[in-house]
Parts: sequence; structure tokens; C-alpha cells
Amino acid sequence: MHKELHHSSIVQISSEGVYYKESLHEPIKRISFRECRKNWVAYVNESDEFHTTDLIEDQTKCVGWRDSCHMPPYIELFSEPRVRFVFNDSNHISVKVWNKRVSRKETKHFLNLQTRINEVGWTTYDLS
Repeated sequence: MHKELHHSSIVQISSEGVYYKESLHEPIKRISFRECRKNWVAYVNESDEFHTTDLIEDQTKCVGWRDSCHMPPYIELFSEPRVRFVFNDSNHISVKVWNKRVSRKETKHFLNLQTRINEVGWTTYDLS
């Protein structure tokens, strides 16, 4: 199960994690990348989804997964509970990608978040 939030709820990203607000009047919360990595390792090692006989080690920098082809596109971090940031700015000009309508702004925001996570030393698994 996951909590779904719009990507605009993100306030800041650092090497420690993602800081976000669920609403204007709530305090800023943090998703720890270290916790996400620990949860990711446990998930992959216990799952049949990845069809691997090798256990992944704690050295991985993966903190979640992303799907740019899903409607809406999302990046989901393996916090507890998982938090899925969705990119559904449907009121903007859209283009057809993989036979789906995707806003140019959605794509830009999705790539910006993916890039920012990478820049601070972490990664996400590509499901698309």
C-alpha cells in the first residue's frame, strides 16, 4: 500500500531525503533515503518479482521505483508507508508518448525529480 501525493508537495530534496508537505497548514515531513534503501533491499530480497537468485546488498543506492509510462507517471519511494509522487498536470499542453497523452510539464517535472534524486546520490528502479 502507498500514500499518493502530487509532486508539487515536495519542498526540498537533499542527500538525506525528500521533504514535503501534505497540505499548506501541515508541518514539513521527511522521507529518509536510508530508510527507503533498507526497505527496497528487503523488498527485492523477499520478492519473486525480480527473478534473481542473488540477494542484493546494502550497497545499492536504490530507494524506490518509477514509471514514466503509467498514467499518471509516478516516482514511488519505499518509505513506511510508501509514498508515490504523481505527475498529473492534465491542464497543460500534452503530447502523445507511447500512445498516451502526457503533459510536457508532467514530463519535465518527472525528469527533474528523477535527476535531483540521482544528483544527491540515490537512484530509482525503472519500471517503464
